[in-house]
Amino acid sequence: RLGVETTNAAGARMRILFHAQNDGAAFRYEISKQKRLQASATIAEEHTGFDIPDGSKAWMQRQALPGSYEAGFAAGPAGVDAAAFPRPRGPGWTRDKTALNAWMFPALFATSGDKPTYVLLTEATLDGNYTPMRLAGKVSDGVYTLDFPTDDEPPRPEYREGPRLPLVKLPFASSWRVMVVGDLGAVVTSTMVTDLAEPLDPMFGGVVPKWVKPGIATWDWYYYRRQRG
Repeated sequence: RLGVETTNAAGARMRILFHAQNDGAAFRYEISKQKRLQASATIAEEHTGFDIPDGSKAWMQRQALPGSYEAGFAAGPAGVDAAAFPRPRGPGWTRDKTALNAWMFPALFATSGDKPTYVLLTEATLDGNYTPMRLAGKVSDGVYTLDFPTDDEPPRPEYREGPRLPLVKLPFASSWRVMVVGDLGAVVTSTMVTDLAEPLDPMFGGVVPKWVKPGIATWDWYYYRRQRG
């Protein structure tokens, strides 16, 4: 890993931490406690972008409402705005929701040619001190930028959701911006997202509890709704 320190004109510091491994790379932003900065602040924008080569192909999921982000994935040319990207084929629930001008993670791209390089964009290590992101629907010169949730997504207390713009506390670390890179097999078998995960919660004393077993599990949203009747 490599950390790059930056300082703005007012003297406030931020570090960009880069991570590299055989099947990809990732980075995140870190801000320590500082006398020049308040203990907490609302972040209004994040200027992160991914430049996808011309002629690439994309497999992407447009954000859809009402109720959730869930729609179908569709294949199409990379570098076009969400409004011009093909709609998914599949069951009605993947097609009939209102599609927003944004995409959800993960997003998969492949360069042109007989032996394409695949790139999977996603995020990792969300810890509750920041917000999950989406890809903005406006693409300029092949650059896909990150965007915060839309005002069309009101926070739902039953899911412990916070405001649209994140109120973060220092010290702060964003979630990892992840790029899994390789042939399709390497992307499918990558463990990069879990490799970037934080160690076990201290409450477990560094040991996986005996009751943790691999197997079938319920979706968390279904569980929370059951808990609330």
